[in-house]
Amino acid sequence: MKDDIPAEAPAAICRRIKIAQSLYALGALLCIINTSWSIALILLVQLNYAIAPRIPRRR
Repeated sequence: MKDDIPAEAPAAICRRIKIAQSLYALGALLCIINTSWSIALILLVQLNYAIAPRIPRRR
């Protein structure tokens, strides 16, 4: 990464990757219960990361 990025950026990127992978794993496991729900969850995760809505953080 470039030297001019904020110090918090690498941690935020790793956190985002871990959360996304966890949601995809949940979607894959959901196919045991219902395949349609599994597909819907994976599509919603994709849509969430494509749009990337801002969620206010608690302080």
